[in-house]
Amino acid sequence: LFSKLCMSCHKINNEGHEVGPNLASITNNSSESLLVSILDPNASVEAKYLSYQVSTDNGLSRNGMLTTETGSSITLLSAEGKRETILRNEIDQLQGSTKSLMPDGLERDLEPQDLADLIQFVRNGIR
Repeated sequence: LFSKLCMSCHKINNEGHEVGPNLASITNNSSESLLVSILDPNASVEAKYLSYQVSTDNGLSRNGMLTTETGSSITLLSAEGKRETILRNEIDQLQGSTKSLMPDGLERDLEPQDLADLIQFVRNGIR
């Protein structure tokens, strides 16, 4: 489950991608806090993990965390650590969000035992 649902954005034990927080850095790793983070990923989002949406003048739309800004470009970081630099003169709209890149509803297709197993795996991996 971790490989399927989490590893594209989270790293644990040198596996995965550091788009979202490295799970080893979680200081309050109680089962309850991990469950809340999964069920409501937007409850508490650090500013560096906020999502941005960019629309370009040629009709493309991109979503990611804003990692770099210069006078001529911005760089977005998305799942699997993909970085994309977009020139400012190609940006039609840049809009920040109060939401995380972590999608809502990850639990929809999971049984309660799946969630329990996932939380236990993460807790064991970050000890």
